[in-house]
Amino acid sequence: MAEITWVKLTINMFDDEKIKLIEAMPEADAIIIIWVRLLTLAGKTNDDGRIYIDEDLPYTDEMLATIFNKPLNTIRLALETFKRFKMIDTSEGVILITNWEKHQNVEGMSRVKLQNAERQKRYRDRKKIEQLNIEDLEKRESNVTDTLPITSHHAIDIEEDIEKDKEKNIKDITSTKSGKRIYDDTSPYLQLSEYLFSKMLLNNPEAKAPNMQTWADELRKMVELDGRTVDQVKGMIEWSQADDFWKINVLCTKKLREKYDQMRVAANANYKKRKTEKMPEWAETPRDVTETAPDPDQQRAVQERIARLKSSGKNSEAG
Repeated sequence: MAEITWVKLTINMFDDEKIKLIEAMPEADAIIIIWVRLLTLAGKTNDDGRIYIDEDLPYTDEMLATIFNKPLNTIRLALETFKRFKMIDTSEGVILITNWEKHQNVEGMSRVKLQNAERQKRYRDRKKIEQLNIEDLEKRESNVTDTLPITSHHAIDIEEDIEKDKEKNIKDITSTKSGKRIYDDTSPYLQLSEYLFSKMLLNNPEAKAPNMQTWADELRKMVELDGRTVDQVKGMIEWSQADDFWKINVLCTKKLREKYDQMRVAANANYKKRKTEKMPEWAETPRDVTETAPDPDQQRAVQERIARLKSSGKNSEAG
């Protein structure tokens, strides 16, 4: 999101009827402070009044109690008061400041978003140019070694020049802000991301389309940093999306990674209760996964939606 360093508070804020009613409540001061804190969070998120840590991670009452350093009951009283007075809306699963355009300079915030998008575009263009420079350097290295009659002395000089050029290109690239990895269709991490989303669509056909690149990078961390195998990750995707509790809590790869150990314990406990069943191999060791194919029409709809999502992502990258 674009960075916003301020929000607008009107000088007649305390003349508002809703604020006056709140001032008559026992926890008036705390509730008003919470209201101002919510406005600042909405400005920080800069998404038309929505408040969340990440698109897939909304704030909970407990999180707000920790961040605002307020008792949980006070947070819940404040949120219920704001909902009753229609100051916020939580029907989308996230806190939304109603009439956000009334509270803030929406035009200015939109301008910041556009500026941030332009910076991102310039960064992507710079990375493309750097990649072309590296490819050109490699071609030049190949041409030099293939076409010139080189003595041993000249060979050492040329090799040193080439190494210096390579080091310069590497320094130029690493001195800029690190770019995100790009995962193509052959990446197992992108394939697992699409697999998780297809399972989510079977549970909820209206599931919000994710950023597959972000999802794939989180799965890469599961394998490369956490030591999971691809088969273990796939097995946990299947189990979580079949479990009545976890399928409504694991709605992104970040949450899959975060809750993996808890889910493995739960999966093991479930199988131990069933004396006649054996614990699934993916909970401990890699396995070959054999699945029962879903309904063909439903599966086709899922694949079409994923294809549209990938196409949309490629178009946005090209822009």
